[in-house]
Amino acid sequence: MNQQQQSKNSYGWPIALIIGFMCLIAMSDALKGVFIPVFKQVFKVENTEMGFLLTVSSIGYIVGTYFCGHLCDKYGQKKIIIAGGSMMIIALPLIVMSSSYYMLLFGLLIMNFGAAFIALGINTLIPLIMVSFQAVLMNFVHFAYGFGSTLTQLKVGALIYDGVSWQTIYIGMGIFACSLVVLSFFIKIPVVEKAEVHKPISKKELFKNPLLYTYILCLGFYVCAEMAIGSWFINYLKEVFAFNEKSSGLYSAMFFGGLTIGRLFGGFITEKIGYIKTVNICLGINMILFPIGILLKINGIYLISLTGLFCSIVFPTVILTVSYVFKETKTYATGIIVTLVSTMAMMGNMLIGFINDKISVSFGFSIIGVFYALSFLASLYIYKSKGVEIEKQRRGIIT
Repeated sequence: MNQQQQSKNSYGWPIALIIGFMCLIAMSDALKGVFIPVFKQVFKVENTEMGFLLTVSSIGYIVGTYFCGHLCDKYGQKKIIIAGGSMMIIALPLIVMSSSYYMLLFGLLIMNFGAAFIALGINTLIPLIMVSFQAVLMNFVHFAYGFGSTLTQLKVGALIYDGVSWQTIYIGMGIFACSLVVLSFFIKIPVVEKAEVHKPISKKELFKNPLLYTYILCLGFYVCAEMAIGSWFINYLKEVFAFNEKSSGLYSAMFFGGLTIGRLFGGFITEKIGYIKTVNICLGINMILFPIGILLKINGIYLISLTGLFCSIVFPTVILTVSYVFKETKTYATGIIVTLVSTMAMMGNMLIGFINDKISVSFGFSIIGVFYALSFLASLYIYKSKGVEIEKQRRGIIT
């Protein structure tokens, strides 16, 4: 603890590195959404194949998270982050030189496997960097992700419109990834102390608790909505309203911009109003805004972009309350929730791709409104069951 305080100044470079890697993951995620119309044209595939591509990418992330969880304690965050960055670099030539849809699929699978290593490495590294600074740093890391996504959506759409190839953009991302990996070897990263031994977890009791499944549904449907907008919004604007890459990229960037601003300032509002109550309000607003945006057609596109602002606090806030609801099993519960939420998001993307092809792109995209409504209902159940108790515990810990 003393040592941590003495070396405050030495945390500048590790923090800069974390933010850099978070921006890299954001770029990787955002590019998939931007390039869906391009990939469809280049590889002569339909929306169902694009939905499958997003599904395979998610599988890569889920499997990567599972393996990384076992390796992180053994090898340390620095090695895990470097390994993740290296895997993303290895994947890039496969993507750039793809001569078929399946080669592209394999490249994106490896890229997301590496991204999972980086994400888990960062999330377990943050608690080692200045205890008093953790909350601010965690918010800023989420802000960095949103900023990276917004900038990517905004700039890449304009670059494609100006005639820059998708391969060139991926090469630029590869140069950025190489720079971060090289810097990692020279930057001193804090080392994890051995974790304390905990009492055995009562897994049976956890699985009997209906709140576990409510948490999975709340976050699962929410992440389905957020990921679907990130992945399918540009495709929706192009196919339904014939927008070009530049204008559709702008509306998509507005969504991620709202997500970014909300993550930077939303924490202060959440602290005042209450955790689950704020989540209810935000999901309730999006449950109304999104369908209105769909019904107004071209005049309501900005309302769909505006839902990003109210999405911002949902995931980190709900995850934060897990430790209050599942006290003895909080780590195990979080692992189950995140894994199944990722699986639901993967299936949601696949469903939208299938509906886009079999019914229409407009109807497929409107399913996101149902995701928001189901997430809201689940969060309302959590609030009625545990909302007051969570706030009492939280205030008891603070005072």
